[in-house]
Amino acid sequence: MSEEWKALSDNRFKDYKLKVGGLVENPVELSVDDLRALNKEENITMHHCIQGWSGIAECGGIPIKALVELVKPHASVTTVVFYSFGEGLYGGTYYDTHTLENCLKPGSILTYEMIHNHYTMPLNS
Repeated sequence: MSEEWKALSDNRFKDYKLKVGGLVENPVELSVDDLRALNKEENITMHHCIQGWSGIAECGGIPIKALVELVKPHASVTTVVFYSFGEGLYGGTYYDTHTLENCLKPGSILTYEMIHNHYTMPLNS
């Protein structure tokens, strides 16, 4: 992880701000406390990581739909980009994209806590 992530972790993410901008009417910067004040949702999901593991975990966070409603993307927006503190395979910042339509589906949450890790295993076993 990056030095920025390590510093935030050491401070229990008190200084973290989720920045949502781009083609939106209402760009925001939200602290973890701000995120927790929004409508929390919990779900149990199987995750398949590109690093070669899978797992089932119960997570809590906010519905991405609530965040989209808050920032009000322009009508032309079709894709959402998520940036990571991790480094990409060939250097630079790792990021991923999802369609706005996929982000608005029920169960799509921006996770800020793992409540319980049910099971983790390598994908190649």
